[in-house]
Amino acid sequence: MGASVLEKSMVKRLSGTFPQAVFILENKRGGWKARDSAS
Repeated sequence: MGASVLEKSMVKRLSGTFPQAVFILENKRGGWKARDSAS
């Protein structure tokens, strides 16, 4: 669970440069997570 914090900060940094790539990554790992943050 501790990795989720690091993950979030990484996603935050990535989303600034590659929002599309982040969305695809989230979709691959857990579609429900990507859909949740998208809504």
